[in-house]
Amino acid sequence: MRGIPALDSRHYAVYGLVLHSELECPELPLAAEGEPDVVVRLGAVPAALPDPCAAGVLYQVQGERFLFRLPGTAAFLAEAGREITVDLTPDADPGAVRLLLYGSVLAAVLHQRGVLPLHGSAVATDRGAVVFVGASGAGKSTLAAAMAQRGYSVLADDVSAIDTSGDVPHVALAYPRLLLWPDAAEHLAVPEEQLQQVRKRVPKCGWRLGDGFASRPMPVYAVYALQPASATQLGMSALHGAQKLRVLAEHTYRRRYLLAMGRAAQHFAQTATVARQVRLSRVTRPRDAFALDELTGLIIADVQQ
Repeated sequence: MRGIPALDSRHYAVYGLVLHSELECPELPLAAEGEPDVVVRLGAVPAALPDPCAAGVLYQVQGERFLFRLPGTAAFLAEAGREITVDLTPDADPGAVRLLLYGSVLAAVLHQRGVLPLHGSAVATDRGAVVFVGASGAGKSTLAAAMAQRGYSVLADDVSAIDTSGDVPHVALAYPRLLLWPDAAEHLAVPEEQLQQVRKRVPKCGWRLGDGFASRPMPVYAVYALQPASATQLGMSALHGAQKLRVLAEHTYRRRYLLAMGRAAQHFAQTATVARQVRLSRVTRPRDAFALDELTGLIIADVQQ
């Protein structure tokens, strides 16, 4: 039909960006044809960057160039927030390659483009988006899944891209899948046929959301920092001032990348914007008992008050 842009099988939408990708990305929604924000190509990348300004075990940074290499899987070169070259290892696990692209590599691209990626999952509520941040294993995805089962749409899982360029910080749409460990999926009674293993030799499964995925970006209403503790009861406490800045810095996804890129001032401005305009609370739960139903009820009651 005239007037309706065609969807291109090589154009994908993720984190508020349009990717034109030579790498097939079946988890990502298709996007309309047009000028992409980021081009993903298959090809060779250098073994190392010349004179890197910073380096870690798996990555190197040189100005606007970011090199990430996982032996046995792939190497990625992200440049200026616009281009990603993927150098596949023979017989690499495709699921593992895509997980790296969607996580560590696109996090570097978001930093290059001035977008704040938080290590958290996000759901839509009538008050705005709520983001659950926390360390790995804190229960971010499980809580988002429990909220989805109560009718709340999911915006993002594990990486929440926060755009602070406008009047109000917004969470961009990620892609319609939640990653769950088998015990979480069993507790939530997710039908086995709706789960798919995302990479070899790792039992974590992807739950395709379908209608449970949000349809548009959303202003951030609140951020909840999940923290397992020795306490026997759930607890919630509001954070203020410098406490909010510290929590947002602590839960910035791949924060070491942006520091290596020399973007500390950019990051401080981003977290200050979020801290000034968004409610932030710390939520503690018993370390040895997830208490998912109670935790979900606590979050919903706080949002609705």
